Amino acid sequence: MAPSRSNGMNVLGIVDPVPLFRTGLASAANCDDLPISVALQCGTGDETLCACANTDFDLLLLSMDLPDMHGLCLIHSLDRCGYRPRIVLYSTWSDPCALAEAVRMSIGVLLLRDDSVDEFRFAIRKALNGSHYRSPAMQKLLMDQRLDGCEAQKHRLQKLTRMELMVLRHLGAYQTNRQIAEHLSISSTTVKKHRANISRKLGVQGFHALLAIAGVLKSAEGSSGFHAHNKSLLSVGKAEEPEKSNDTPVRTK
Repeated sequence: MAPSRSNGMNVLGIVDPVPLFRTGLASAANCDDLPISVALQCGTGDETLCACANTDFDLLLLSMDLPDMHGLCLIHSLDRCGYRPRIVLYSTWSDPCALAEAVRMSIGVLLLRDDSVDEFRFAIRKALNGSHYRSPAMQKLLMDQRLDGCEAQKHRLQKLTRMELMVLRHLGAYQTNRQIAEHLSISSTTVKKHRANISRKLGVQGFHALLAIAGVLKSAEGSSGFHAHNKSLLSVGKAEEPEKSNDTPVRTK
């Protein structure tokens, strides 16, 4: 059952893998001028999904860097359930494509983990008012990376084969290796190989980076230059060797 709003308090959940940091955020949120009731402190995406099934949160303070899933994947899972509270999203790292994906997903409040306590309090106020806000450090980072980070990745995408682009699109739809294998009639092992090749060619590591680059792909396909290249890949295929694996096509029911 959701906590009562009769006292005018907003129900807050804090999702961060570091207990000490969660405690610090709870203390920051519990100041006198913020109408906040902290109803959740947890460290994983699965815990958050379970809590959201039983509690109507007004606001989540959410780290991108969770041990079991990326913060953007957690938000997508909430969207699929038709439930997204207001979110203050923050991160320790500065992957340009992941930040671009967060902006594309309309995450209104973005911070860096190193931002001050006062910045977090100000961001909470903005989020509760339904306003968009990026801390000065985050805004500078976004502006700097907008100039070169994702543009560079768009050029690197042209290194990918037709099958690698298809795998990347399915990753962008938050599909698992097994689901991608079923859609493309290949094995999960082959999907893993394609993911490894994509990471190597683009110079990235980890699922969150691939997820973010899938967002860059979606954006890049809207530009005429990349679209022409991509159309060529789909029609005749890039110089790509036929798969020589012993994979048995996966039959879908």
